[in-house]
Amino acid sequence: MSKSTPENPNPDYKDRDILLKPILIFLLGLTALTVVILFLLAGFFRFMDREADRRDVPESPLAAERVLPPEPRLEVEEKQALEEYMSDMREILDNYEFRDPDAGKVRIPVDQAIDILVDRGLPVRDEPEHAQQEQKQE
Repeated sequence: MSKSTPENPNPDYKDRDILLKPILIFLLGLTALTVVILFLLAGFFRFMDREADRRDVPESPLAAERVLPPEPRLEVEEKQALEEYMSDMREILDNYEFRDPDAGKVRIPVDQAIDILVDRGLPVRDEPEHAQQEQKQE
């Protein structure tokens, strides 16, 4: 069997099959349309800006007075407030202070309080009398 292939009756092609004039006209029209749209949008934005300025309501003279809302308010400087709080707590935990000088009550540093508890031990309550009697009956 022999293969028969159709032959192209016109095997040559032209280098100038593409027409440049319609493509250039299209690109020129596209560029011109883009420029026109650019100017239209710029004008529209200017119009909207003027319209917004025209519709702006003047600020009330009473608005100049700043009234703070009632407590509790939001913290503005959270990190600074936390650092101040931690510093105050560290000051309380690490230093001595007379709580009640008449009664002789003193606040001592936590580390020293722990050492005293280790040395003396925790206080133990005496058992009530009825609990002792119940243990004897058993």
